[in-house]
Amino acid sequence: MKKFSLPGLIFVVATCNFAGATTIDFEQLADSTQLTTQYAGLTFTNAVQLTADNPDHDFADFPAHSGQGVITNDPDQDMEIVFDALQDGISVYYTDFFDLTVSAYDASNNLLGSATGAGNIGESSLLSLNLTGISRLLFSDGTGIPQQFVLDDLTFTTGDPGNPGDPGGPGNGLTPEPGTLVLLGTGLAGVVGMARRRAKSLIA
Repeated sequence: MKKFSLPGLIFVVATCNFAGATTIDFEQLADSTQLTTQYAGLTFTNAVQLTADNPDHDFADFPAHSGQGVITNDPDQDMEIVFDALQDGISVYYTDFFDLTVSAYDASNNLLGSATGAGNIGESSLLSLNLTGISRLLFSDGTGIPQQFVLDDLTFTTGDPGNPGDPGGPGNGLTPEPGTLVLLGTGLAGVVGMARRRAKSLIA
């Protein structure tokens, strides 16, 4: 039986093809920053980063989910986020007087789906979409009244860069490819075998 060394196993684990989940907590920029392309891979429209506990903003009922940084829409405007790479799922924490809807579109601007969260002033609630091939997000409370909402801790999962034409293909959603699983299992079996042999030699 072929022996596998620990360095060999480490190489197998290191070369696993995992998709990446990224969370932006909106703590990095100064208060009242108009967002455009400051966060790599994203383009914002009608979005401003704020410090939630700044009394000048009168956002006491719009808590941050973590830290103090949040983003809010320009008053009476929908907020848009466009991704440089297709995403396979998003989640974000929100606060709004009214129901907040997030709609996801593909690269051809076709609607993939949407999710709506109930008004939750004074709280921070999770809103998420588990869809493949998300290129653009649109956030709207649909009231037609000058109101604002806040978002925090935006998490998105990038599809497998090795399959740009197949965003739902193997390797997406933090799942390793089948071939990688075989290699990983073989490496682990080798390490277990080595440990057993060493144990037997010590006992003898």
